[in-house]
Amino acid sequence: MQVSTDTGHLRQEFEQAIASILGPRRLVRHVSRRRSRYSSSYTIHNLQVVLDQGERFSLVLKDLSPSALLEEARGVRPSFLYDPRREIEMYRTVLEHGHFGTPVFYGAVIRKDIERYWLFLERGALALASRRFTAMDERSPLAGTFPWSFCCSHERQIGFT
Repeated sequence: MQVSTDTGHLRQEFEQAIASILGPRRLVRHVSRRRSRYSSSYTIHNLQVVLDQGERFSLVLKDLSPSALLEEARGVRPSFLYDPRREIEMYRTVLEHGHFGTPVFYGAVIRKDIERYWLFLERGALALASRRFTAMDERSPLAGTFPWSFCCSHERQIGFT
């Protein structure tokens, strides 16, 4: 199923997602979007969002919907390993505030009925975080700095293991 990412749906979904962070429902006054050149497994869009009270956000929309999985990534691992909720819940419960050098979480959309799984993240930090995790091997100065046991215990709590 191809999931619509037109501007109207994008505005509506972001307004609902950001409400959990900013409180009462806020309206999107302006949104612009362009596809990111940094997409790896899923489609990523760079967003510029202006809310009704003038707040400006530079965000990344990571589309984790099954239809957004890039063709070159489809054969990398078996389809049963793809669960878009895993990454969304990791940001929502563990990485929410960017404490581990990850992008700040601004909300998510989980709409099982139309297979829409969107993740709204701080822009700018995504490329940096991607480079950090790619470089994390035993020779990296960052190796061993992320508390993986903490991460895994949270996965068990939210039902992914």
